Formats: sequence, structure tokens, C-alpha cells
Amino acid sequence: MYINSNLDIISNLTTYQPKYMALRILGVSLTAIILFFIINLISKDVPLDVTKLIFSYLMVIGALNCVFEGNLIALKLMNRSKKLSRKILVRALIIISTTTVVSLIWISLADMFFAVEEIFQYGITQITILGGVLIAIIQLLVIFVSKLANEWLISKKENEELKQAKLLSDYNLLKDRLNPHFLFNNLSVLKSLIHYNPAEAEIFTQNFTNVYRYVLKSHEEKLVPLQEELKFLESYIALHKERIGEGLFVDFSINKDDYVRKIPPLSLQLLVENAIKHNVANKLRPLHISISTQNQQLIVKNNLNRKDTTYSTHTGLKTLRAQYKLIANQEISILEDKKYYTVKLALL
Repeated sequence: MYINSNLDIISNLTTYQPKYMALRILGVSLTAIILFFIINLISKDVPLDVTKLIFSYLMVIGALNCVFEGNLIALKLMNRSKKLSRKILVRALIIISTTTVVSLIWISLADMFFAVEEIFQYGITQITILGGVLIAIIQLLVIFVSKLANEWLISKKENEELKQAKLLSDYNLLKDRLNPHFLFNNLSVLKSLIHYNPAEAEIFTQNFTNVYRYVLKSHEEKLVPLQEELKFLESYIALHKERIGEGLFVDFSINKDDYVRKIPPLSLQLLVENAIKHNVANKLRPLHISISTQNQQLIVKNNLNRKDTTYSTHTGLKTLRAQYKLIANQEISILEDKKYYTVKLALL
């Protein structure tokens, strides 16, 4: 929390929020006073009376604050142009130019006030020049540090969003993928198999165990190898085929090189579940699902036998979209026509 607070201050230091403006002015003013005090101690200037001394301090404070704020305004104007804002060299030249112009203006004002011939030998002139150069260097550092801080904060925000997407995914696992209907349907099938076909019941139980073991295991993973997901999917499909029978056909066409590539866990399960959930799957109107890979993409395609009514929260695909956007900065592709529904996922 302490580090985050410091980064927030750095990243907002150049804004015009009252708090950060006050911090800027205070910091520059204290720097001006300290520098002017030191130069007065070591210089051989003619001693000034109290009035002129106070006025000198005020001029130095005003000069350095004008240099700082002048540079800030020039940079903000430059930032309106996307091309110029990305060029660090242009920023540096603007800071140096603004610093030189504002410093000369204040030196001229000091010359008018003190009316001396060798104004560049006086402490107020030296501090203006030295302070201007120091401010220019500080502002260049602030630009770089502020940029790094902003990039770090953006990265941190993306990580937080990824965590939120993961939490939402976990919630969906409990609410949708481990929903009571799926559990009770399979328990009913298992009960029937135990009574009429004990051998099939044993195989069904093993598939049932494999599905839930994988779901619990993948709970902690952001990405899993495609090979593991496909192995899990075989057990998941076997459970549905035991219930649906000849109403469900699933074909696989996977390139060997793609088995080691990765996808978010349960992505395939979500797409297969969506296909089964939204379409009729029986002997008269079978549901055909094809799962293939091409050009480093995973393609899940099914024919359309739309059910008349289907309740859906549509959170599954939203979560999958969010995961791909945050993990790989990629979109998933969804295509639908009169006959087929196709989803394409990048293999990572």
C-alpha cells in the first residue's frame, strides 16, 4: 500500500489537482530558498538590506516556479499531438527552450530592480540560472519516472482485472459447470446403470470422477495444455453420450504440434456445453460438434438445431472473452449462419 501511494503521487504530480499543485509549488519554493541561501553564503555580493533581501528571495521563488510551470504547460500543449508526445528528444528541447526563455525574463526583471551593470555576478542571477537548469533536469526525470509509474499502474490494473475475471470464472464453474442439473442428471444415469448394467456403471463412474477431478484441479490454473483439456473433454462427452446416445456426435481433428499449446481451462467444456444446452440433440435431430485446430487456432463448430426456449445468463462466453483479452490481448471469434455456429480460440 505504501509503494502504491508513492506511485500515485509520482504519476499525478504534474496534474492541476489542488493537492498536487500545492506539493509542486512547495517543493520548488523550498528548493529555491535553500539554493539562494547557500549562494548568498559563499558569494561575494554586496550585502542587501532587509527589503531587497526579502524581495530577492521572492523573485527567486517566483522565477523557479515560473520555469517549472512554464515547462509543464508547454509539455501539456505538446501532449495534444500524439506524434510529438511520443518523442522524448522533442520534450527535452521544449524543456530547455522554455527554461532559457523564462530564466532570461526573470534575469531582466532582476536587472531592472537592482540596476547593476554586472547582473550575472549576483546571487539572484546565478540561482535563477542554476535553479532553471536543475528544474529542467528534474522535470526530465519526472517525465521518465511518471511514464514508468503510469505503465506500472496500468499493468497492475490489468492484473487486477485478470484476477477479477478469474474470480468470475471460478464463480461460473460453481454456478454453471458444476450446476445441480448436471450433477443430478448424471447421478440418475448412474443409478439406472448400476441396476441394469453394472459394467457400464463402472466406466461411467470413472468418467464422472475424471470430470470433477479436472474441474477442481484446473481451478488454480490460468492456462492448461490443449492435450489435458482434450483428455478431460473425452470423459465429459462420454457422460453426455450415455444420456443422449446417438443424438450427439463429436469429431476431433487436432494437429500434433498443437497439443502442447495452451488455452484457459474448461474453455472447450464451456463451448461443448453451450452447444448441447442451446440445441436439440436426439436420434432424429442429432447434434454434430467438430473440434479442430488450424493456423494456431482452436475451432469448435456445431450444426444448429435451436431449442425453442433455453435459459442462459450468457456469462460463459463473456468470461472467456475477458480471459483472452487480458491474458493474450486477443479476441475470440464467433461466427453464426443459418446452419452452423463456430467459435475460434487462439492457441497460446
